[in-house]
Amino acid sequence: MYLAIIIEDTGVGIEESRKERIFHFSLNPSYGTDREKGIGLGLTICHDLVRVMGGKLTFTSEPGHGSCFKICLPLESRAAET
Repeated sequence: MYLAIIIEDTGVGIEESRKERIFHFSLNPSYGTDREKGIGLGLTICHDLVRVMGGKLTFTSEPGHGSCFKICLPLESRAAET
């Protein structure tokens, strides 16, 4: 059994050339001048946490139309305790 979490946004989307590196940390060169963009660490942390929990983080995105991120986490089945 899995828990699925889907997060959609209507942001700028992710360009095809950046999709391959989206979960790898890269310091945003505009940090400090455009705080809205952040430093590029959030998705890296989320991806690593989900992976450590045995799950998977995937996404689809279209530039100009936003992105959809999906987290799938395995749920542990527990037998009834007696």
